[in-house]
Amino acid sequence: MKKRKRSIILLCALLIVALILPCSGSEAASKLTKKQKATYKKCLDKYFYKTNWPSWWTSYVNDTKEHTEIAFADINNDGKKELLVYSAAGASWQWRAAYKTNGKPLKFKYYYKGKLRSKSTKSDQHGIYTRITKMSDKAFVDEFGGHMGLYVKTYFKKTKSGGTEVAKYSTRMDPVTYKTINEYYVNGKRTTKKAYQKKVKSLGKFKKITYQNYNDVW
Repeated sequence: MKKRKRSIILLCALLIVALILPCSGSEAASKLTKKQKATYKKCLDKYFYKTNWPSWWTSYVNDTKEHTEIAFADINNDGKKELLVYSAAGASWQWRAAYKTNGKPLKFKYYYKGKLRSKSTKSDQHGIYTRITKMSDKAFVDEFGGHMGLYVKTYFKKTKSGGTEVAKYSTRMDPVTYKTINEYYVNGKRTTKKAYQKKVKSLGKFKKITYQNYNDVW
């Protein structure tokens, strides 16, 4: 009788585990139905709104085992939600990205230190790679670096070769001294705050693109 009771308890426990596991963890999202994904997305939204993520972030779904992240965000700061699909190759800092609007895909281009790259590389230890689209001839990008406390604002202008960095401002916290480090660049060279502000003022209006560096908050 005791053995039978123990077997029933064990069977019930296994059934409970089997029901819970498919809905726990980000990898499980790829196995869910549309209705389940919607519920899963709501749960994730509750979590992300508790963090320091920018207010423009509106929803998020980790959709496959390959760390493909789907989101709806107002990246142009115009009140319109756009579909974004990011695919990150683990923690190697190699990123691939695609941006869709009106059903037409627009591929991002990668820039590192103001130079166009065919793909992202491991050269930058922080994994900050700037992507701008073919949508306009100039843009500025806000980047948030998660737990490193890193924020970067970069101004780009389109050229025949793809694009070039014209001005950049970055601020971060020194992990040892906890002091704020501010850096200013014009045309790829380190400069003063005053020279940076003068350059930005001369550039006029730019399209804004904002995104979060996910690997830093994972």
